[in-house]
Amino acid sequence: MSTTGRLQKLLRTDEYPEFKNQNIILESQFVELTHKGDPIKAVIIGITDKFFIVAMDVINDLRKSRASVLVPDIDIDTVDLELEWVVPNMHVIPEPVHNELVLDVRGHNDHHRYFMVSITRGNGSRNKIWTKWMKHLAKNSPVPDQFLKEIPPKFNMSMFKKDKTVSDDAIVKSSVHKVTSIAKVFKNKMSTRKKTTPCAPIANKLPRIPTDLYDTRGIIKEKKKSCLCCFPRRKKRIRS
Repeated sequence: MSTTGRLQKLLRTDEYPEFKNQNIILESQFVELTHKGDPIKAVIIGITDKFFIVAMDVINDLRKSRASVLVPDIDIDTVDLELEWVVPNMHVIPEPVHNELVLDVRGHNDHHRYFMVSITRGNGSRNKIWTKWMKHLAKNSPVPDQFLKEIPPKFNMSMFKKDKTVSDDAIVKSSVHKVTSIAKVFKNKMSTRKKTTPCAPIANKLPRIPTDLYDTRGIIKEKKKSCLCCFPRRKKRIRS
């Protein structure tokens, strides 16, 4: 399965006709490090069926070559990208550095090069990229455990794989046993709870008050009577 990344586009150009038939299986951005862990440069690493390829961006000075700016058919993804290191897979031994997301690539002359997964924009999650590389290298390695153990626990799905020696009935029985044990623990907790008597309703606790004291009709009538007696109306005088 080939990719459509920058490195694959570069191999399809006329600049490298000897690699036109090569399909990039896996391609990601890395940062090359020194043996002390200092960054050197950003690179793109790809793997084919036959080669381990490292490419890097060589940015030209546009002030010296202005003609390249005026060419309309330039592909931005490949204009500055060049192959830096192409080695057959049989002469390269990539090994993971423990808990560092770093590949230790050893050549046929025992020269070590260190590549760390890049965190640049568009590269994706570091853990996902690292998981893809570890799974791919484990498939083609006689010792796959050294790669599989470096996969982050979140992305390691081996814990969900069913063992061939275990039957389906044993898996069902173990799951049922777990459910029943959880139910027993829940019942024990409910039984150990203190039994409390329910509180009496608040309406029964309030004292009973006669409703005649709050008869508002009589109060309104008394107010009307007092107003009449306090402020009697004056009779109009009839002029002769």
